[in-house]
Amino acid sequence: MQEPRPHPKEMSGGDLDGDTFWISRHPDLIFEKNEDPFDYQDQEDEVNKIQLGTFVKHTIKDVCNFFGEYIAADNLGLIANSHLAFADQLENGAKNEKCLQLAKMHSVAVDFAKKGVNAPRLTHELRPTKYPHYMEKHDKPTYDSQTILGKLYDKVIYYSSNLNINEEEEIFATSVFPYESFIINGKDEYVQDARIIKSEYDRDIKRIMRQYGIKHEVEVLSGYILKFTSKQYAKETKIFDLRNEITHTYRVIQEKYV
Repeated sequence: MQEPRPHPKEMSGGDLDGDTFWISRHPDLIFEKNEDPFDYQDQEDEVNKIQLGTFVKHTIKDVCNFFGEYIAADNLGLIANSHLAFADQLENGAKNEKCLQLAKMHSVAVDFAKKGVNAPRLTHELRPTKYPHYMEKHDKPTYDSQTILGKLYDKVIYYSSNLNINEEEEIFATSVFPYESFIINGKDEYVQDARIIKSEYDRDIKRIMRQYGIKHEVEVLSGYILKFTSKQYAKETKIFDLRNEITHTYRVIQEKYV
């Protein structure tokens, strides 16, 4: 763990097998201090013990038994929820000893199907007695969280509750064309240039639509490609990459004209 490692692994244990990273240079989002990487050596030792054991020829019965064991031992969701709740309410947050223990258990549970080592069951001490309100555990005791997650949740709820304010006015305003808010004084001076730019924009959009076989412009704008929802593409493994390509291409066009 102390030797130089690839940057994806340094960031979050990534191994470039489909991992997605989001990178920002915004100063408010840059940590002042880098934490030491988490030590998973105990897990690796446990896996190595299993893999270095006597070679056994497995049968379909062994596969069925393992599948049953996997279903019975699958507590990944419980571990994740416990970690989130404790990190929200305990002193030191995610650095609290309970959270560190749950983090190790989570790592084991994630790789159980691949490595064959299952996480221990949650003890009473590792089960929260109350949950932050943003987890929406309506059947459990909850409290109003003042952490950033709680504040973000409240903001979303606030905006959601105000979406339909003045609904009739909104419908009327968006049903009239041309939109009055788009009209400015001296607009006639810009009409010719606007038509040229609109023509170039249409050409760029149609190029994307032809390249990917997209029928409607709104699919390009939203990234929701209708043909990707058909049975023909149900087993296509590169759909995610195609969506990203289309979204990226459209963003380039946006930056060109905005």
